[in-house]
Amino acid sequence: MVNLIDLGYAPLIVDSWCDDLLDDQIDDGMPMDLVDAYWGQPVDTQEFVEYYVPYEVCTYRTDEGDYRQVTYKNRVVSRPMSKVADLRNR
Repeated sequence: MVNLIDLGYAPLIVDSWCDDLLDDQIDDGMPMDLVDAYWGQPVDTQEFVEYYVPYEVCTYRTDEGDYRQVTYKNRVVSRPMSKVADLRNR
């Protein structure tokens, strides 16, 4: 996480983000690369445009087998995370 500090993020915010990730929580403003480093590459990615602003919705699989969707704008978390139904039942 030193790279985030080198990029100008405050050490306390990086520490807070890491604590939240350990609790499977995502915060607005978190960089996409940090989420990818924790959960790995998304299992699904969708792009959409809302009011001429491009967004990307990524679905991640947690270690417990749950699926979480995270919305990004410019590779930064822009909306709260939502838990999705277990895709294994489909």
